Amino acid sequence: MKHCTLFVIVCAAALRVSAQGTWNLDGNFVLPGQFLGSTNFEAVEIWADSYRILRLEPDPGGAFAGNIVGGFISNRVEQPDSGGNVIVGGGFFAGHNVIRPNSRGNFIGAGSAHQIGPGINDGVIGGGFGNTVQSFNSFIGGGHFNTIFQNAADSSIVGGDRNAIHSNALVSVIAGGSFNTIRQGGAFIGGGIGNAIGSNSGYGIIVGGLQNSVENDAFGSFIGGGFLHTNRGEYSFIGGGYQNASDGQMSTVPGGYLNSALGDYSFAAGLGARALHEGTFVWADAPGTGFLPSPFFSSTSSNQFLVRAQGGVGINTPAPNAGLHIKKEPIPPGGTLALEGATHTYLTFFPDGVAAGRKGFLGFAAADTANLTLANEAARGHILLFPFSGNVGIGTSTPANKLHVAGGVTATSFNTSSDRHAKTNLQPVDVREVLAKVTQLPIARWTFKDSPDGEHMGPMAQDFHAAFGLGTCDTTITSVDPDGVALAAIQGLNQKLTEELQRRDSENADLKRELGELRQLIHSFSQKFEERAR
Repeated sequence: MKHCTLFVIVCAAALRVSAQGTWNLDGNFVLPGQFLGSTNFEAVEIWADSYRILRLEPDPGGAFAGNIVGGFISNRVEQPDSGGNVIVGGGFFAGHNVIRPNSRGNFIGAGSAHQIGPGINDGVIGGGFGNTVQSFNSFIGGGHFNTIFQNAADSSIVGGDRNAIHSNALVSVIAGGSFNTIRQGGAFIGGGIGNAIGSNSGYGIIVGGLQNSVENDAFGSFIGGGFLHTNRGEYSFIGGGYQNASDGQMSTVPGGYLNSALGDYSFAAGLGARALHEGTFVWADAPGTGFLPSPFFSSTSSNQFLVRAQGGVGINTPAPNAGLHIKKEPIPPGGTLALEGATHTYLTFFPDGVAAGRKGFLGFAAADTANLTLANEAARGHILLFPFSGNVGIGTSTPANKLHVAGGVTATSFNTSSDRHAKTNLQPVDVREVLAKVTQLPIARWTFKDSPDGEHMGPMAQDFHAAFGLGTCDTTITSVDPDGVALAAIQGLNQKLTEELQRRDSENADLKRELGELRQLIHSFSQKFEERAR
């Protein structure tokens, strides 16, 4: 075994050893009160191979917490008032480890070119190269050129390259990665490259990714990962993806590409979705070719829920075969689709697009909430109306019957119910009286004011109602009533004709009898005249 010489250098101090005045290399019997070191205010150094490998320094502040400096000969704890510090090792000619003045309770484990202080207590650098701690109770585990600046107490950089926690970023953490920066307290960056949390963006989080940024004044915001995201809104969220932005307060972009949640409380997801207004939800599919959206899909007003899905939207179905496909089995009491509004509720139809102008409505209009209406905006009138009374109006908002049509009706045939079992209050009709009234009923040719579809012929409802008292009012004629009146009048006419024919038959019979008698009388006179002539 090679013999090594151990030098104990005591600067201006006596070396106290065993009672025999020597220190044996094979062990010593040490009595109480005996020690190896100095009794004055001078450091003790241990050398090996003619250079210093360990330096033990007294506490200049009198707090009985000396400094321990190991490693490279230029590693040092600078004074004044630095005590309780430890440099375990590391360092080289161009990169020694230093604890700056007025610093206490700090630790450098290994590595080179590290600095703690000045004026710092309880800082730690575990290893690596060129790391710097300038704040109380802060920690750098390792890595390369990482820095915790002044007034960023209780912060940590676990490792990585050129990461920085800047001044006033108290209680912040960078776990790893490269070129990541934090400028406000309570923030966290997990890793990645070039990620940044700006000023006044406390409690912000970037889990990882590349060149993501929680901008200034974006308090409590989050970026999960991805590339080139920008979060400017307070309490806002970007999950991942590429080049997404969240500017509104409490806004959300879960992922995707080129999505923007710019309004407060907004949501944007997919490809090229832009929630530009407050309270909007925008989902955009990928209809374009390549990697770019074509076009962007943007909100146009506040509190919108917008979905662009060219493959269809399916609810309870994975295979929609329409723009919106809802499947619900069994059907709940409210139906498959329910619409509810405070003053009016209706569906709007744009057959040529919103800007073209043509549109129709189905629902309850604001001024007519008692009636379910199908209306055409161009005609500005009701096409079909279903009031709560049970009547249906076409072209009228005040249907008086189960079906009320304001205008002409074209049909192949109408099957009118006339079942005896569907009727009550049956009464006989004086058909001769009906015939008399028909002969007195005014008949005219006319044209409808609201339906100029040619001339018509018939009575006026007022005259018809006055003559027969049928129907519900004097402005309409129920279609079965003219049929009944006509049939009754035909029967009355038949009776009248029958009676006339019977009268004439009787009269003809009398005339025939009288004619026969007259012929017989003439024949008798003719015989008598011939007899006298002879």
